Amino acid sequence: MARDTFGKPVNGTDEDDILTPPDRTEATKFNGGDGNDRITGSDEGDEINAGDGDDTVEGGGGNDLIRGNDGDDTAVYQGSVLDFLFSDGQGNTTIIEDTRPDDGDEGIDTLKHIGTLEFPDFIYHVGVNNPPLVRLTDQTANEDDPLDITFDAFDLDGGTVVLDSMSVTGGSLSVPVATPVTVGNYTGVSFDVTFDPGTSYQGLAVNEFALESLSVQVSDGQGGVTTLTRELVIEGRNDPVLIDLAASDFSAAVTEDDSTPYLTDTGEIAFGDVDLLDTHSVEVVLTGMDGPVQGFNEEDALGFLGVVLSDTAGVALGTATWTFSVQNDEFQYLGATDVLTFTYDVTISDGNGSFATETVTATITGLNDAPEITGDITGRVTEDTILTVFGKLLGEDVDIGTGRLEWSIEGGGIGDYGTIEVDLFGGWTYRLENTNPEVQDLNLGDMLSDIFIFAVEDGEGGRTTQPVTINIFGLDDGENAINPLLQTFENGVSGGPGGLRFAGSWGTVNALDYLSDGRANNPYNPALQSGMFVANNNAGDVSVLRETNFDLESAYFTSPFASSLTLEVSAYDDGALLGTQTVSLVRGDTTFVEFDDALFDSVDEVRFAASGNFFAMDDLLIIG
Repeated sequence: MARDTFGKPVNGTDEDDILTPPDRTEATKFNGGDGNDRITGSDEGDEINAGDGDDTVEGGGGNDLIRGNDGDDTAVYQGSVLDFLFSDGQGNTTIIEDTRPDDGDEGIDTLKHIGTLEFPDFIYHVGVNNPPLVRLTDQTANEDDPLDITFDAFDLDGGTVVLDSMSVTGGSLSVPVATPVTVGNYTGVSFDVTFDPGTSYQGLAVNEFALESLSVQVSDGQGGVTTLTRELVIEGRNDPVLIDLAASDFSAAVTEDDSTPYLTDTGEIAFGDVDLLDTHSVEVVLTGMDGPVQGFNEEDALGFLGVVLSDTAGVALGTATWTFSVQNDEFQYLGATDVLTFTYDVTISDGNGSFATETVTATITGLNDAPEITGDITGRVTEDTILTVFGKLLGEDVDIGTGRLEWSIEGGGIGDYGTIEVDLFGGWTYRLENTNPEVQDLNLGDMLSDIFIFAVEDGEGGRTTQPVTINIFGLDDGENAINPLLQTFENGVSGGPGGLRFAGSWGTVNALDYLSDGRANNPYNPALQSGMFVANNNAGDVSVLRETNFDLESAYFTSPFASSLTLEVSAYDDGALLGTQTVSLVRGDTTFVEFDDALFDSVDEVRFAASGNFFAMDDLLIIG
């Protein structure tokens, strides 16, 4: 009951008033008057006359007396309804006892003409059957794991609680299991049920969720029914990236010379990710190289395999399309039995910690390449004077591991005007049949040719042929023709036929100092052939001279080492300069020079000047 003494009363009007105590620590008497009032009591025992109208009264602490009078009046309490006891008092009053001491409205209140009691968890109607109280909150599950859900039901009017139904808009629920439960002042029923998300939510990615509804219906056997719906949030979890082995291609194979300029093979790695919002990336790592490696490193090999990703965002399946591509000319060194193998780990990641790795194996299979032929493919002989010429062919096979090359000449080396033979290393010798009538019919300036087909084989089925042409030059019969190069001069030039002398630094190709295939610091020169004279102008002018006059007719020249040079050929008689003829020479080319009869018809000395460069001379033809 309220106290007998109160502080200053709080009076309302006939309007809708909000009434509060002047001092919450002092019991207060309230008079609401007419109108829909909102009255809040003190922490002591108050006497509250709400008056007419639909009033809302919160008594606060203490033992309060609350009169509703006319209207639909509501008493408001702070604690759970389960912490209160309800009983009928004298004179149509309702006694409300708060059995929990810490909820802010402790005490025993006496209510008269109050039809509704409002609690945070329940609305209690005085004098009628109330539906069951169902305590079920919103739930959160994940896409993978079952969720155990527990909820309680109480009937405050003493009825028997029955779970009529329970449903969910997605996934499935187990059969609920009921057990008694006591909370506060009431005994009810606790229901345990398990939610199974199944496979319907596997498409949810990290930070993505689905929203479902969880509904229950509980009755009390006295006509009271409570239907409650709560949210069920299903959160996504990261699902693994999966590579479909059966639908994927992990082998690349190319063969030398199958295509040009690139050898290429492509394939696809099929992968799946049920998380449709994931964005994927790909990484390629070179894990091995096996076989003959030449001309490239691991960084280069990593670049041989490129991968382009077609992502699964928005769909369930994606592809990683790989392309293995190498330049055909970079792998010509592979032989018929050579196989070069590369292994690559291809990793597909979803950006959320899941990845899948498979190995792509790529092979390059070699083919036998036929050898290539370079070297001396022409030679010169002259009727009655130079009857033998030498040369050398060089065989090169790009295939590593090839053994010694085998040389041969088609037709056994029998020509129309002479014979030719080849040694084990490609060196050839041609011998002119000088007595052949066709050879003897040649005049000065006439030429015949003997052509021979040389072949080189690598022992693996590779064979290459090369024509070698021997040009046969004529002389006028009856003339006193002298060719000083008839001799080989293997140990240098010391003299020549017809009383000719060679002054200066002369030598001969294939002697001790000059080789037709070049020296360590000089490139190969196909025009520089065995038997040619080589002069070194570093020591000054070099010359050909004789006590008696002679007629300088012609000669062949080339530049042994310099890419190009200018050769000055000067005619002298008794020390007097008669004139100079200028010749332009190019390394690799042979230049035939006919000397000017007006200058060189009768001389006793010919000087050669090449500005300090080497020059080479062959078939120097002198009359007289």
